[in-house]
Amino acid sequence: MQIKISILGMGSISPLGIDKNEIWQNYQKEGHFFSKLGSDFVAKLPTVLNEKVELLRNENNKYRKWDRSVLLGIIAAREAVKSA
Repeated sequence: MQIKISILGMGSISPLGIDKNEIWQNYQKEGHFFSKLGSDFVAKLPTVLNEKVELLRNENNKYRKWDRSVLLGIIAAREAVKSA
């Protein structure tokens, strides 16, 4: 049995930004989003994400113990639903 699946929304969290318009604008810019941290190069996530993570963490008592990466996944999923 074949089931058709449609992708209707997109959510992303990256150093380029959070929403698709911001990501596309930053993708078209000259340069890069890497910075040096010690001897390594890193691409930092936008600082606005710290606020979003803390808001989400305080939204539900269960979220307080969850890892930051899980909370970022929830934020990306919610962005996908919004754009669908």
